[in-house]
Amino acid sequence: SRQSHVAFSEDGHRWGPLIPILEIHEWLWRLTWHNGKAYGAAYKFSNPHKITEEWEINFYESEDGLHFHQLAKWEIPGWPNEST
Repeated sequence: SRQSHVAFSEDGHRWGPLIPILEIHEWLWRLTWHNGKAYGAAYKFSNPHKITEEWEINFYESEDGLHFHQLAKWEIPGWPNEST
């Protein structure tokens, strides 16, 4: 299965464990932090066994990088991905 994970580091050399976030088959791509909150877009497969189908893309916000809530579902046809 495909699932996004996060890990944290205080020095960039030693890292904590990988922690799963969001739903299975939903990929969060490149978070941007602004005013103490993380923002990012995640694309999702409705049928992970047939990735040629169109994907969903959702916009998320988090205060801690672990717990996310959806701000928007973008209606973009095709395969939107790797958003910054």
